[in-house]
Amino acid sequence: MRFLKALIAVPATSLMLMLSPLSAADTAALATPSYVQVAASGEVKAKPDHMVLNIAIQATERTLAKAKAEVDRGFQHAMKVADSLGIPEKDIDAARIHNYPQYRWNDGTRSYQGEQVTRDMHITLHNMEQYGELVHKLMKDNRIQVNNTEFRFSNRTRLEHQALKQALLAAKQKATLMADTMDMQLGEVLVMTEGNSHMPAPMYREAMVMADAPRAKAAPMLVQEQTISSRVEVRFRLK
Repeated sequence: MRFLKALIAVPATSLMLMLSPLSAADTAALATPSYVQVAASGEVKAKPDHMVLNIAIQATERTLAKAKAEVDRGFQHAMKVADSLGIPEKDIDAARIHNYPQYRWNDGTRSYQGEQVTRDMHITLHNMEQYGELVHKLMKDNRIQVNNTEFRFSNRTRLEHQALKQALLAAKQKATLMADTMDMQLGEVLVMTEGNSHMPAPMYREAMVMADAPRAKAAPMLVQEQTISSRVEVRFRLK
C-alpha cells in the first residue's frame, strides 16, 4: 500500500514543476519586442558658393617696433588688393596679431635675435572667380603667406538636412527589405540616432601651388562639387 502511494506522488510532483511560474529572466525575454536595427548613410553633392582665404602677414626684425611696422605695411598692401577687387571690409577679419621673441642657442647660451610679428587675416570671397587674381596680387608681397582656403556653403543647413533625409530613407528601405525577406512586417521606430555629418575639408593644394610661383600669371580656380554626407542608425519593431 505504501508502494502505491509513492507511485502516485511522483506524477503529482512533476505536475507542480510544470505549472510553476516563469522566472524573471523568462518574463523579460517575452516582454522584449523583436526588432531589426540598421545603419545607413545618405549624401548630396553641391558646389560651394563662397570661400574663405586664410593668410598670415609676417615679419622678423631686430626690434618689436620694426617688425610691427613691416607687418602693418603688408597689411596695407592686402587691404589695397582687396579693395581693388571690390571686397568689402565686412568680409575681412584681421583682429588677431601676435609676436614671438626670436633666440639663438650657442654652446648652451641663449642670445636674443629679434621679434617675429604675425597678423592673421581671413578674407571671405563670394565671387570665387576672383580667387586666382586675389592670391596672385597678395603674394607679390613677400610678407604675405597663404595658408589655406576653405569652401563654404550659404545653405549648409539645408544641404545637411537633405543628406540626413537620404540616410533615413535608405535605413527604412534596408529594414523593409530585411523584414519582407523574413516574412515579417516592419513596425514603429524604437530608437533613432544620427552620426556625424561630413562637410568638405579645407583645401590646401591651390594655395601651395600659388605660393611656389607668386609672379606667375594668375591661374583660374576650378571648383568641383563637394559631398555632404550623413549617417544614421535606426531600430524598428518587427511584427
